[in-house]
Amino acid sequence: MTSTEIHVRISLNRNFATMSHALVRSLAAKAAFPGDWQVVFTVGLDTDQDLKSPMLAWAKDYPVEFRWVERDLFDAYGHVGTRLQCIQHEHLADAVLIMDADVLATGSLAELIEQVATSDAVVGRPAWRPPPDVDLVEFLRGSGLPAHGYGLTYQGHGIVPSLPRECPPYLNFGHIALSRDIARHMARTFGEDVTFVEKNYRSYFNDQLALCLNVARNRYRCLPMDLKYNMGNGAAAPLAIVATLEAAVAYAQRLNAMLDRRVIHYCNTSADFDKARDLDGWDRLQAFCDRTDVRGVGNVLLQMGFRAFL
Repeated sequence: MTSTEIHVRISLNRNFATMSHALVRSLAAKAAFPGDWQVVFTVGLDTDQDLKSPMLAWAKDYPVEFRWVERDLFDAYGHVGTRLQCIQHEHLADAVLIMDADVLATGSLAELIEQVATSDAVVGRPAWRPPPDVDLVEFLRGSGLPAHGYGLTYQGHGIVPSLPRECPPYLNFGHIALSRDIARHMARTFGEDVTFVEKNYRSYFNDQLALCLNVARNRYRCLPMDLKYNMGNGAAAPLAIVATLEAAVAYAQRLNAMLDRRVIHYCNTSADFDKARDLDGWDRLQAFCDRTDVRGVGNVLLQMGFRAFL
């Protein structure tokens, strides 16, 4: 039996409590874990609540643990420090998943977990595009690391004009899968890369930059995660833009992921869905699920995913 631990960073407020509850309920209902599983929430210190808060009362029914981030990490790095703490926890399970709170399980994760438990690779979905405020080629070369040759392709390549094809190990941190051995090794080195990035960059994506640097520096093999395990709730590309073979392939992959979706990462905000609004309490989530006017195929699939366990 392959065991799994899922690490999620959160703040302790109504919005994150609702997202955390939804994530765990979806995992229990849909993930079909091949063995024991546990979710560890690492809690930032930006709160006046404690871990006995009524907002977390739902957790008693599930294999869930809440841990505070260490004070020195949060004081130094804020929410990036909370992410670092997720990596630095002692990892005991065969497979380790690092997830964001705005994630919903909509299908089985058993195949992914069995694959990664015996793998020597970091499995993650390449980012949609490079960060807007950091040149990744310069970023890696400045650290004496190659900027090319990782065998990864940006998600948006073929859809977004002029977007480069070749992607360094710049992965969407919304869902990363690791073996226990890789997670333990990463725990010993990730802090150095967070320190470097936080000292030299002020990007919204500093945690993803630190992960990119860590994967490259440790020469971890990196495998692209199938889109079905980290599918955004944004709309699929309209057929009108499918003007090249690459665009057609990218569009087909997105349609296939929608048909066989396993994880929806609802990080995209629109008038039809906004996690800050629609998950600010279980009543707000119920109201979103009751709506009949939701537009956008990604948002409709997300609504179906929530409805499956309400």
